[in-house]
Amino acid sequence: MAIISNELNKKQPDTTWSNNAQIKEVRIALKQVKSLEEFLDRGQEEKFFSLLSELIGSMKRYQNDDSGLSLQIYYSLSSMFLSFIERWGMNSKLTPQIDPSTLIGKNDTISWETVAADFDCLAHAIFQVMKNDSKETKYDAIQFLLQYIDDHYTEDIPLENLSQLVHLNPAYLSGLFKKVVGTTISAYIHRLRLERSKILLDHSNFKIYEIAAAVGYESPQYFSKIFKESAHMAPQKYRERNK
Repeated sequence: MAIISNELNKKQPDTTWSNNAQIKEVRIALKQVKSLEEFLDRGQEEKFFSLLSELIGSMKRYQNDDSGLSLQIYYSLSSMFLSFIERWGMNSKLTPQIDPSTLIGKNDTISWETVAADFDCLAHAIFQVMKNDSKETKYDAIQFLLQYIDDHYTEDIPLENLSQLVHLNPAYLSGLFKKVVGTTISAYIHRLRLERSKILLDHSNFKIYEIAAAVGYESPQYFSKIFKESAHMAPQKYRERNK
């Protein structure tokens, strides 16, 4: 019985190494999709297409494998593209150029070659839309943000929120804002808050901590610190300077 048992064990395939290798492949692929999304957000076209080509190659290479890796890569890429298109309001701009059904679900009637070609075509279309944004549109976006910040400077305004308002990726918006306005978004918000705080210091009897809160700073200590860095004197000294 021991001999038969040993012979049977020899014939059983060792799937441990295979499963571990598949898990590793999946993890690598998911990390690559995350990097791909970052390249897309930053408008890094060359890096994006280089990595996309690598992922599409893996998807096609494992198409006949039982691991399901091809489908995992497919759904990860689909999710990334759909999320980006929705986030930046590109649906109407891309509709004539893409077939949305390709992104919704893979079925047996669609070949992996077709899927790969559709992903590549979609990516080129997205980058073209990004390039087609006119200078006037970008200028209007900055003017809109300046007005928005002026109306909401007392609130917490994350860069991600601002970028969604004008459908520009955060990294690109930061560079564009600095180019047009001459300063960073955070520096502009601080400058606006400090200007308003000076008006309150000159024309109200509010205490320093009340003024800090009124212009958007939860911490009076932090407000006093950046006020002194800007005005070269503490808020109270500024209030007393002409008295």
